[in-house]
Amino acid sequence: MAPAVLSDFVSWPGVATLAFSTVFYWLSNRSGQKAKELESVPHLNGLWELGKLLESSSSSSSSSSSSSGGKGARSSLASVSGRVCSETPLKCENVPDLGVIHRSITKEVFMKKNDKGEWKRDNSTVTDFTRETQWHLEDGGGKAKVHVKDGKGATGLQLKAVFIGFESEGSSAAGSDGSDISIAANLIKAGADFWQGVKKIGTEKSEGILPLGTTVTCVGEVSKQVSSSPASSWSGSTNDYVLQRPIRGPFYITTQTMPELIQSLSRSSKRWLYVGLGFTCLGSYLIGRKLFKAVMVEWRKKQFRDAIRKKREGGGEEEEEEEKTTEKTCVACMENKYDTVFTNCGHMCMCYACASKTNGKCPICREPSPYKRVYEA
Repeated sequence: MAPAVLSDFVSWPGVATLAFSTVFYWLSNRSGQKAKELESVPHLNGLWELGKLLESSSSSSSSSSSSSGGKGARSSLASVSGRVCSETPLKCENVPDLGVIHRSITKEVFMKKNDKGEWKRDNSTVTDFTRETQWHLEDGGGKAKVHVKDGKGATGLQLKAVFIGFESEGSSAAGSDGSDISIAANLIKAGADFWQGVKKIGTEKSEGILPLGTTVTCVGEVSKQVSSSPASSWSGSTNDYVLQRPIRGPFYITTQTMPELIQSLSRSSKRWLYVGLGFTCLGSYLIGRKLFKAVMVEWRKKQFRDAIRKKREGGGEEEEEEEKTTEKTCVACMENKYDTVFTNCGHMCMCYACASKTNGKCPICREPSPYKRVYEA
């Protein structure tokens, strides 16, 4: 008998499933940490509370660094809400909507021929760029403004889709200069693409913006805006602040409120956790089933070897009885007596329970054959 190898005991699909579960656990832990970070960030009811927050942060930092002679910190993590405003808003290319962050995507849509000769719809991105103008937040009181820097790189930013248009290939060709050279070039290009299994359909354009007047929640590092005038100081009368990405910490811009954002991250963490638990249970089941079957096979082989050894050591009538019993043993399970015959070939070597699992093939000659159970008198 061949010695057992590692693959007989280890279920590699089960191991792969457990590996996938670790990925889901990591995603769950990541979302949970983000939710805890946001819970630790102070949320302000109005922009006018920024002055008090920065003063308290500066005084606490000054007292902690007074022994080293350092200056107090003039920035702090905070969550603020307000309306989007700008003196120089951006205008969309195809619609008259105004916003502070504008994203334009151009995709080339075409039919591609696969290996089976079937034409499938596909697309590729030609251009994808995002613009941002100077903008700030206001809460309606007019007492403070929060200027946002590099908002297009914030997490959770969802732009409003204001335009989705499609221009077919025929209309784009008709919109060219109409010269013979241009028409010939387009025909040659279309023929070359078709020869390579690509047929261009047209161009899809989409635009998204963060509109003016939208109420958003921003999380980041807030500091007092430093005026270019040398006479201005930290305690000046200006109420302009700057919100930007911190060196370490969250940076969010979202239309959700702070409680909704935290709840959304918590739900994501639980969802990934449950998926990870499901993959863990499935992987454990696959590994356990393979291990149980391998152990049972080894146990049956050991029982068979012990029976052969005892037969060789013994003799007489007991040996003859054991030989008769062994001769009538099922070749598959090696436990029950064979009681099933394959009618086409006449081989009788299996019990009925094992024969029903062979899909109607004799284990000796491998020929398909119906089988019948034989009862001894």
